[in-house]
Amino acid sequence: MPHLSIATMLVMLVTLGLSAHAWGAGNEHRQSTPGMFDYYSLTLLWAPSYCAEYEGGPKACRGIRHMGFVLQSLAPMFETGLWPEYCTEQTLSSLDRATYATLYPATPLMERDWAQHGTCTDLGPASFFQLSKDLITALHIPPAFSNPDQPFKATREDITKAFLGANPDIGENELTVNCNDRYFTSVHVCYDKTGTNPAPCSARELSAAAKSCPASFTVRSVR
Repeated sequence: MPHLSIATMLVMLVTLGLSAHAWGAGNEHRQSTPGMFDYYSLTLLWAPSYCAEYEGGPKACRGIRHMGFVLQSLAPMFETGLWPEYCTEQTLSSLDRATYATLYPATPLMERDWAQHGTCTDLGPASFFQLSKDLITALHIPPAFSNPDQPFKATREDITKAFLGANPDIGENELTVNCNDRYFTSVHVCYDKTGTNPAPCSARELSAAAKSCPASFTVRSVR
């Protein structure tokens, strides 16, 4: 199989439907007015799981697997658990891309997040990406997820407890742990509409996350 660049691989991940809100059967309601939403959901992907599920195999994904958690999106959400998307056609400038290039593991994810989610906020690109950066900077990753060189078993309760312990300002209903079959895939952290404080995730988001994980699952290693 020909070698694929990290950017190409990530484009294909997005195309395959590995979206931040894959728990829904479809977004039945698309709100087209920027700024009309109830809260934010920040999605941190566990890169080893997405690399393992990529059809090109782990070798093609070697460039990001070691990163552990990576930013996928900052999505405006409705209290119903649905979300608006693609609200305007505003594109990113070369300055936006250059300034925030390191925020995402590859430019395609950055562009997708802005087009799908950022355009539905009432923020410009620079403010949107800066908010994402501020939230990630303030979030403490539990030690167990700092470059684990071996896979390990966990439960939703284990990961929730670890994140709440490392981030005492976050409440139990303000974070979700998500799986795909027998493997851990992501954490979502919810914030109020200002992006200043953690806030409850919708009942639908919480329920879907709970249903996505078995009683015990595997957290893949970064190697």
